Amino acid sequence: MLTSDSFGNCNGIEAGSLVEWSFLGKIGVGLLLSAGNVERGGRKVAMAKVKKLKSSEIVEICCLVLRKHTAKTI
Repeated sequence: MLTSDSFGNCNGIEAGSLVEWSFLGKIGVGLLLSAGNVERGGRKVAMAKVKKLKSSEIVEICCLVLRKHTAKTI
């Protein structure tokens, strides 16, 4: 299977990156622990393990919804 055969990718972010995502109107922020392709429903999907900053919970999130967090300065 070619890398382009997977659903999504985690290019541009690496382990240790601060990432953010949105789910049902709520924004999450966390530290990316690892990312890679996993088999879901007979297809490879790019998934990431992220440690939430507010609760220290580790969640698995599809890389399609992750964005590298950018600092906003005033």
